[in-house]
Amino acid sequence: MKKILKFFRNFLVLTIWTLVFLFVSRLLMGLIWSFDFMSYHSWSVFSKFWNSGGVLKSFPDIMLLICLFLLPFLWFFGLRKSLKLNYISLFLYPFMAISRFIGPKNIIPERIVLKNVKTTQQMVEDIKEEIASIKPAKNEKAGSIRDTINKKISEETKK
Repeated sequence: MKKILKFFRNFLVLTIWTLVFLFVSRLLMGLIWSFDFMSYHSWSVFSKFWNSGGVLKSFPDIMLLICLFLLPFLWFFGLRKSLKLNYISLFLYPFMAISRFIGPKNIIPERIVLKNVKTTQQMVEDIKEEIASIKPAKNEKAGSIRDTINKKISEETKK
């Protein structure tokens, strides 16, 4: 189910991003160069100019060519960025901004909880105490057995 929802979300983002990108890029290229890259007429004028030996000498003509080459890369880059956006926070932002603007400014919290407000030395001592309490006590029997074995060995070596 998650894969289906993710696919639907990605398809929706892809569709919306493509429509917005096409609208904005066509508008900008139409305003700046009077060139509509979705129109057959604009491409036929460009093709006739190129086939008749036309040379792109001026800066605006070169920029038009660069923009035409960059359009697919800009679309792909924008798609990747738009797929990574968190749309819930984007849609809820106006409501949160209004609540911050309208909401009370000077609210004093009823209760303040401070944790770990100890000095560093006191924290180190507390940790040492906790470690000491966790360590198991030494077994007295084990020590006495070792002592008796050591005494027997030393007696054997003396003889």
